[in-house]
This record gives sequence, C-alpha cells and structure tokens, in this order.
Amino acid sequence: MNNIVEVYGIKYKLPEMPESSLIENFELNKEDQKFYKIEIPDYFDELEFDEDGNPIYSDEQKDFVIQEWTRINKGYWYYNDGEPTYLNGLHYFYLNYWTLEDGTNPDYRDVDRRYFYFQEHAESLPYCFGIVRIKKRREGATSQATAYLVWKSITKRKSFCGIISKTGKDASDAFVYMVMNGYRNLPIFLKPRAEDEETKTELVFKKKKDKKKAKSREKGKIFDDDIGLESKINFKNTALNSYDSGRVTALLMYEAGKWPKDVSVNQYWPIVKKTMGRGAIKVGFCLIPSTANDAKSGGEPYKNLYDSSNHFETPMTASGLYRYFCPAYDGYEGFIDEYGKSIIDAPTDKQKKFIYEKFGIKIEMGSKEYLINQRKLITDKQQLSEEVRMNPFDENEAFMIDSKKCYFNAEKIYNQIDFLKEEKVPMRRVRLFWKDARTVDWADDKEGSWLVHKFPADDIKNKTIEVNGVKMPANNHIYSSGIDPFKSSVISGKGSMGTCYIFEMLNIKDPANTGMPVAEYVGRPRLKSLFHDEMLKASVFYGYKACYENDVGDDFVDYFQNKGFKGYLLRTPQVAVDRHKRRQGNVKYGVASGDAFALARQLDTCISYVESHCEKIYFYDLLEELLAYDHEHRTPFDRTVAFMISLLSGVSLESDKPEQKLVSLPLKTYKLGV
Repeated sequence: MNNIVEVYGIKYKLPEMPESSLIENFELNKEDQKFYKIEIPDYFDELEFDEDGNPIYSDEQKDFVIQEWTRINKGYWYYNDGEPTYLNGLHYFYLNYWTLEDGTNPDYRDVDRRYFYFQEHAESLPYCFGIVRIKKRREGATSQATAYLVWKSITKRKSFCGIISKTGKDASDAFVYMVMNGYRNLPIFLKPRAEDEETKTELVFKKKKDKKKAKSREKGKIFDDDIGLESKINFKNTALNSYDSGRVTALLMYEAGKWPKDVSVNQYWPIVKKTMGRGAIKVGFCLIPSTANDAKSGGEPYKNLYDSSNHFETPMTASGLYRYFCPAYDGYEGFIDEYGKSIIDAPTDKQKKFIYEKFGIKIEMGSKEYLINQRKLITDKQQLSEEVRMNPFDENEAFMIDSKKCYFNAEKIYNQIDFLKEEKVPMRRVRLFWKDARTVDWADDKEGSWLVHKFPADDIKNKTIEVNGVKMPANNHIYSSGIDPFKSSVISGKGSMGTCYIFEMLNIKDPANTGMPVAEYVGRPRLKSLFHDEMLKASVFYGYKACYENDVGDDFVDYFQNKGFKGYLLRTPQVAVDRHKRRQGNVKYGVASGDAFALARQLDTCISYVESHCEKIYFYDLLEELLAYDHEHRTPFDRTVAFMISLLSGVSLESDKPEQKLVSLPLKTYKLGV
C-alpha cells in the first residue's frame, strides 16, 4: 500500500499500517466493512466517582479510556469497503465524540478524511500558520473547526483558543451553540473539568477552587499539582485589535469572506499572525473557513488572502497560510454512499438503493450533473451567481461576483476562464528591441513585459507608407492599440501600471482567429520615457497608430515627435467625440477618459465585445479584471482601461481601411429555354 496520499497540493504521509488482523472490521465481510461509531461499553454504567467528582476507573474501564485517548491522539485504522483506511486523531474525535449544533453526530465522509489529512500536514509545517478554506454551503467546515478548538484544548495543556467572526454575535453563536454544545456532550473521560460548564463567554479548563481545602495545605507543598489543563476557549468582537497580543494556540476566523470593510480579513490576518509565533518558532495555527460574498461586498479581501496563500507555487507562501478548496459536487449531501464515498458520476444500483432507503429519494444521476441541472433552472442572473458561489465547482466560481454588479456578461467570462484552464493557448513572453533607427524585432525573455499571442506576418512587420513626405504605419487596417500610461516617473510605493493591448481587427477570411487582442504589455519602468519607447517600438513593429489615454498629459506626443514618429500617433477617434461638440482644428491625440461621452463609448464598446466575442480573449488576468471592474472608480483597472481604448480605436480605424478597387468581370450569357 502506498503510504503517501496527495491532497490538494500536499503529500500526506500515512503512519505505519498495522497487521491486517489488528485493523478494525477485519473479520467482517467486505460489504459490511464501513465506519461504525464507537459504542461506550455497558460497564461504564457502573462507573464510580470520588468525593471530588473524579472518576474511579476499574481495570476494564481504564483500558477502554486509554484506547480512546490513544486513538484521538494518534489515529485509527479500519477497513472500509475492503480498503484499509486511516483516520487521524482529530477526525476520529470528530466522528465519535463531537455533537453538532442540531444534536446529531457527524457521518463519515471520505471528503472529510482528505481535509483532515491536509490540516494535519499543514499544521506540522513550521512555516504554515493556518488554512484559508473557501467552501460550499453546509460543508461542515465550521463544525470541524470548533471541534478542533476543543480537541486542541483537551490534548495540549495551556492552549489558548479563540473565535472571531463577521460580527460579535456570530462569534458568540459559534461559541455557545457549537463549542459549548460539543463540550457538554463529551463523555466524562474526555471532558476535563471546567470552572463554569454553563458559561456563555469563556470556557476555562481549570479545576474549581475548593475554599475549604485551600485553607489546609500539606507541609512543604508550595505548588498546586492539580489545577487542571489551564486551557481556555473564548470569542471576541470583530475588531483589528482582537487577539492582537499574547499567545494564540488555535484561532477560528469564522466567515472571513463576509467581514466588514473596516475589519477586512487581509488587514486583520497580519496582525493576529504575530501572536502565533515566538521568534522563528510557530506556536499557533489558524483556520479561516468561509463562503465568499461577491467581490464588492467583502469577498475581494478574502480572495486577496486566498491568492497570497498559494502553496502550489511555493511552500512558504506570502501570507504564511495554505489554501484549500473542494468542489461542491464532492461530498454533496444526498450523494454520499454508505462507505462515505461521493457519488459524483452516475450512481450504481447499490448506491441508488442506499440513498433511497436512507433519504427516501431516488437518484438517477451523480452530484455533478444534479448541480449543473439546478443551475440551468435558474433564470435570474443574480440568483444564478449566488447559487454558483454557494456551490462552486472551482475557486473562480467560489469568488464569483454578483452578475448584476458586473458590467459585463460574467457567465461568459467565467466560461472563458474555465476554457483557458483546460486549454493551453500559445503565449510567448518577449521583449522588443530596436534593430536600427526605424526597425524593431523581438526576442524571448522570461522577464519581458510583453505577452504575445500573435506576431505580425513577416511581410508586414515594420511596414510603412509615406503620406505627404511623412512616414506612417501601413497596418492601421489590421491593428489598433489602447494605452493606459502612468502619471509620474518616480515610483514611491505601489502605483498604477503602464498597460497596452494590441488588437487585431476582424478579417472576414479568418473570422475565428482575428478580431481579438493579440499582445499585452504591463509594466512600470522608472522613467516615463522608457514606457513611451516600449509603446513606440510596438507601434513600429506591428505598424499601427498608438492610441493613448491622454488624461495624465500629452508628453507622449513630444516623445514620438522627437523620435521622428509623430505619424504613429492616433488622433482622438471620432467615435469618442460627441458629434454635437466636434470642431475643426485643435488636433488632439488619444482619448480623454475624463470626457463623459468618451468614457461611455469605451464602456459600451467593451460590453458589446464581451457579449459577442468573449471567447477570443486569451489573456487570463484581463478576464479576471473585467469581472471586478468598477466604472465609477476605474483607476486600479489598468488592463480594462487599455483594452477598452484598443477596442474604441479599432472602431475608428475601420473607416480608414484601404479602398478596394472593384474589378468588372465578363458575364456569361445563356439562352433561356422556351
């Protein structure tokens, strides 16, 4: 048996498997081998207690207690449908001894087994301080997290555990209805003494003071040796200074994808993270499970934290956290068989029978097809995006914004994002360079600022025409561009990026592969002149007139003119000028987004393009930015602005295409039959 299990980017090492005969369920037939909750033996009905309320175990009772403590610390092997299966200690505790808020006990699910493997592995790493877990609705993540707080408190002395949520009331409810409910229902041999078992604020695992005994001490006894575990669990209100001092052993940041703007999760985490380390030593661990609100209602900070927790790219992540996601169809309620396995695809007859006998429902399809059909039934876009976000198939869907708040067709954008994940669209990272004073070429460069899908054909590279003695680009009928510059040369902190999209206009002879963005530039050189030089090189190489957003100044005009390339700048497109305000003279270059008419035309053109041609956008980051784009506060959306301008300039240049000469062809004549 392979002792390494891969779970969402980590490799979990199973403990050594016992001999087959020592594994639980060995003696059962294969079809009867499944998880059975441990039954407390009847001989515990005879359990006695001393005068302090402490249990007095018989040898038989003591053996059972030792067995269970060993299992909740070191794990448990059993046969499940013929396969040796390992549950780690926390999972065993959760299944056998945890009581959910509705009074029931958790069922065994294979999807949970894999998550508990992931959590144990992440917690064992000295550089991982927690897990950002984006989840589906009713996944059980919060119940598992509160069980973890109690498990940690009773297995590790002096544990300090806490809960914080989107509101103080939510944190209080999680403490009262989950933590306290679970604690009260523990059997006596797993239930440490607490100062107040009915508390609604803080559960302290400390033996109550006996005032009579405190007065009479034994000779020479200067330390108390029976003061309890000294662990505690509490909750705090939602504030940036909650749990910002002292030491935190385990923390549940509940529903962090819905926190208020003034206490966003990506602001709070760096503060509380400091309490989980002592120098280079990790002393705490944090669980951050949540569904996400849409990006504009709290989901964006959570997504930022999730993105910075990408352990697939590097073991030591920027946030110090690992991220976790499981598709909604894996472990979906009503599609889990008697062995805890997910019924994702078409069910077997045995699975159909089990589901019908347990739930009284007949299933003829797997969970994935069922959820897809549920989506098809929803016609309201807002309700559909909510359904997708609550039952996501991938991480992008989990953070899906509300369709009514997205200016573009969010469904089509997500479909294209999914396509790009499955299909490897050819892209090259390159730099452009001057071969001579008027000729540009390219070279592969991993650090290059240009990402290119298509290059111009060899016969049109650097192609020019001469008009009234002035050299101009010859490919205006093929390419357009949109350029969003930055304001200043000196960088102090994070600023906007200089961005450009090159757009290849539609060729009716090849409609599937034209009418699309073909190159992207995103960069922030230290000097604006270096940025303008990049834009000039692209204009010369592809042979088009560059179209700048001119709100931050027109220094680009001087740059192009001084280099002898003023003919490579595009004047303000007519489609971006209100026809009632058009005037002759006073030539301007580029697009003024500060002009309300031009701004509206940019958005309208982009909406139309996404609606009709979204499948032609191969730039992943642009698609993601289109989802989050805010037209009223568009400064951070450099890619979207540049893309809009490239579309607008392309519309303008449609009228500048070279005229095609009409050729008269001789017509054949035919005699009509009578």
